[in-house]
Amino acid sequence: MNEAEIRKVLHAMGVLAGRETGISQYHAEEDGKPYNVYGIHSASGHYVLKLAKGDEVAVYSSFLSHSPKYAPKLYARHEDRQGTWILMEEIQGKPLTHCTRDALRLALDSLILMQREFWDADAGKRGLSYAACLEQRRKRRDYLEDSVLEAVYDWFLTMFQSTPKTLCHDDLLPFNVLVDDRRAVMIDWEAADIMAYPTSFARLIAHGTQQPDNLFHLEAEDRAFAIDYYYQNLLQPLGIPFSEYQKALDLALFYEYCEWIYVGNRYNDRNSTYYRKYNVLARDFAQVLLQKYHP
Repeated sequence: MNEAEIRKVLHAMGVLAGRETGISQYHAEEDGKPYNVYGIHSASGHYVLKLAKGDEVAVYSSFLSHSPKYAPKLYARHEDRQGTWILMEEIQGKPLTHCTRDALRLALDSLILMQREFWDADAGKRGLSYAACLEQRRKRRDYLEDSVLEAVYDWFLTMFQSTPKTLCHDDLLPFNVLVDDRRAVMIDWEAADIMAYPTSFARLIAHGTQQPDNLFHLEAEDRAFAIDYYYQNLLQPLGIPFSEYQKALDLALFYEYCEWIYVGNRYNDRNSTYYRKYNVLARDFAQVLLQKYHP
């Protein structure tokens, strides 16, 4: 998209985009590649213009139309030959990629607020892609190519379908949480639905390491804090035993570790750094879970 085309979209949304309007393109956190998301700084305000992907428009219609503080406000949308453009609030804040305790607490508060709001919501009535999410998870099993991983993965599939459900952001990696000194906001709502409650939380903490130069930095004591804080503030008041929560979370974390095994085996990319790392991590964790939960 060139600037003239972007200004045309903004005009259709009612945003005056003259020469004084600043337009800057966003780049992906993980690989630095540009994508169809733009910062818009105009006399009328600061916005983010994005070509919506996945279920993003439907998620805003079904779950976020009341402008909750844990998600960016949606101001306008516009259809053209490329798809649906959405104009949103620009969130001032830093991504949770290099986590501090204060920022982590704010992120957990936002997640907990959202999940309380939609706890036990009817997935059939409110759901957008639960069947697709479940099918995608079943498909991942077909590419594990290991009987031990498959056995533990079957436990995960049972948990995913039987555990209490609430609204989950299905890609809540730390760069999809922006935090300032007052609140944390979850962004990039391309995949969300009523799903097993540990889904978002597990993705948020699964890939953090104690190496400061890693993409996701999370100290061990902060991870332990998060596990307790999430339980005490969401699940304990609902009467869910900690042991039940711990098993559900363990299996959701195992699912996260299997992601790069699935990618490597499906696309014949077993030499990638991520495949080698998570192949070891998933196998080791599977043995832990077999010893911990085997009947």
